[in-house]
Amino acid sequence: RAGAMFTAELLNQGLPGILVPLPSAAADHQTHNARALAEAGAAVFTPESGLTGEILWAQLTRLAGDRVSLERMAVAATSLARPEAADQIAASVERFVSS
Repeated sequence: RAGAMFTAELLNQGLPGILVPLPSAAADHQTHNARALAEAGAAVFTPESGLTGEILWAQLTRLAGDRVSLERMAVAATSLARPEAADQIAASVERFVSS
Protein backbone atom coordinates (compact mmCIF):
# COMPACT_ATOMS: atom_id res chain seq x y z
CA ARG A 1 0.00 0.00 0.00
CA ALA A 2 1.06 3.64 0.14
CA GLY A 3 -0.25 5.14 3.36
CA ALA A 4 1.64 7.85 5.21
CA MET A 5 3.17 5.59 7.86
CA PHE A 6 4.29 2.92 5.42
CA THR A 7 5.82 5.39 2.97
CA ALA A 8 7.55 7.27 5.82
CA GLU A 9 9.07 4.00 7.04
CA LEU A 10 10.30 3.12 3.55
CA LEU A 11 11.95 6.51 3.22
CA ASN A 12 13.45 6.53 6.71
CA GLN A 13 14.92 3.07 6.12
CA GLY A 14 16.19 4.06 2.66
CA LEU A 15 14.29 1.25 0.99
CA PRO A 16 12.86 1.15 -2.52
CA GLY A 17 9.30 -0.05 -2.84
CA ILE A 18 6.54 -1.20 -5.13
CA LEU A 19 3.53 0.80 -4.00
CA VAL A 20 -0.03 -0.32 -4.68
CA PRO A 21 -2.32 2.39 -3.30
CA LEU A 22 -5.66 1.54 -1.75
CA PRO A 23 -8.15 3.13 -4.16
CA SER A 24 -10.73 3.70 -1.43
CA ALA A 25 -8.35 5.63 0.85
CA ALA A 26 -9.61 9.03 2.00
CA ALA A 27 -9.14 11.70 -0.68
CA ASP A 28 -7.12 9.13 -2.65
CA HIS A 29 -4.10 10.13 -0.58
CA GLN A 30 -2.32 6.82 -1.14
CA THR A 31 -2.27 7.41 -4.88
CA HIS A 32 -0.78 10.86 -4.31
CA ASN A 33 1.87 9.36 -2.00
CA ALA A 34 2.75 6.58 -4.46
CA ARG A 35 3.00 8.95 -7.41
CA ALA A 36 5.19 11.38 -5.47
CA LEU A 37 7.63 8.64 -4.47
CA ALA A 38 7.65 7.18 -7.98
CA GLU A 39 8.26 10.59 -9.56
CA ALA A 40 11.17 11.09 -7.16
CA GLY A 41 12.61 7.73 -8.20
CA ALA A 42 12.17 6.07 -4.81
CA ALA A 43 9.41 3.61 -5.72
CA VAL A 44 7.40 1.95 -8.44
CA PHE A 45 3.76 3.06 -8.60
CA THR A 46 1.37 0.24 -9.48
CA PRO A 47 -2.38 0.91 -9.53
CA GLU A 48 -4.52 -1.85 -8.07
CA SER A 49 -6.83 -1.87 -11.09
CA GLY A 50 -5.64 -4.57 -13.44
CA LEU A 51 -2.95 -5.77 -11.04
CA THR A 52 -2.42 -9.51 -11.02
CA GLY A 53 -0.03 -11.77 -9.18
CA GLU A 54 1.86 -12.27 -12.42
CA ILE A 55 2.30 -8.54 -12.95
CA LEU A 56 3.49 -8.02 -9.38
CA TRP A 57 5.87 -10.99 -9.64
CA ALA A 58 7.31 -9.59 -12.87
CA GLN A 59 7.94 -6.24 -11.18
CA LEU A 60 9.57 -7.91 -8.18
CA THR A 61 11.84 -10.14 -10.24
CA ARG A 62 12.80 -7.28 -12.57
CA LEU A 63 13.80 -5.09 -9.62
CA ALA A 64 15.51 -7.92 -7.76
CA GLY A 65 17.73 -8.49 -10.78
CA ASP A 66 18.60 -4.82 -11.25
CA ARG A 67 20.94 -3.79 -8.44
CA VAL A 68 21.69 -0.43 -10.09
CA SER A 69 18.01 0.56 -10.06
CA LEU A 70 17.58 -0.69 -6.49
CA GLU A 71 20.56 1.37 -5.33
CA ARG A 72 19.31 4.44 -7.21
CA MET A 73 15.87 4.04 -5.64
CA ALA A 74 17.40 3.61 -2.18
CA VAL A 75 19.39 6.83 -2.58
CA ALA A 76 16.24 8.64 -3.71
CA ALA A 77 14.30 7.26 -0.73
CA THR A 78 17.00 8.36 1.69
CA SER A 79 17.05 11.85 0.19
CA LEU A 80 13.30 12.21 0.83
CA ALA A 81 13.41 10.89 4.40
CA ARG A 82 12.65 13.19 7.29
CA PRO A 83 13.73 11.19 10.35
CA GLU A 84 13.60 14.32 12.51
CA ALA A 85 9.92 14.99 11.71
CA ALA A 86 8.51 13.51 14.93
CA ASP A 87 10.91 15.55 17.07
CA GLN A 88 10.04 18.72 15.15
CA ILE A 89 6.31 18.12 15.58
CA ALA A 90 6.74 17.43 19.30
CA ALA A 91 8.78 20.61 19.74
CA SER A 92 6.11 22.63 17.92
CA VAL A 93 3.39 21.20 20.14
CA GLU A 94 5.43 21.94 23.27
CA ARG A 95 5.97 25.55 22.13
CA PHE A 96 2.27 25.93 21.40
CA VAL A 97 1.20 24.47 24.74
CA SER A 98 3.66 26.58 26.73
CA SER A 99 2.77 29.87 25.02
